[in-house]
Amino acid sequence: MDEVGVNEWYDPIHPEFVAAQRRFVDGASAKQAFIIRPNQMPGNWARRLFRPVPKHWGYRGDPWLWRELRETLALVDAPGSASELQDLVRLAIEELTGVDIWVTDERHVKVARYPWGTAGYYVAPEKWRDELAPLLLDRFHKTCE
Repeated sequence: MDEVGVNEWYDPIHPEFVAAQRRFVDGASAKQAFIIRPNQMPGNWARRLFRPVPKHWGYRGDPWLWRELRETLALVDAPGSASELQDLVRLAIEELTGVDIWVTDERHVKVARYPWGTAGYYVAPEKWRDELAPLLLDRFHKTCE
């Protein structure tokens, strides 16, 4: 599977998702000299990092966060280094989940807008810290630097 699918219960323009994207763009532009892409197609640099999708997830909410993170990072121009990407990923995930997953001790974080009942609401901070975020950084090294 090359793409995280959409189902009828997921709202890609959920008000909480849009608000999180706005906070991310505000935070990214305040911290970095990234050029924001208003009203343009999402950046190809971000799409390349997210394909193919991982074969294994921590919780059912992880594919939804993967999709939202891709769409959110595509709102800004490519960072100039892996360090800048790491900062952007951290900021975006914090805005999208409401939690800094790099410091939380929680085994799972609830994101109520994600579908599939109670199990679908959760993302796995440890999976993101140990596997998914490093995977994106590795792909950045290979394709963008």
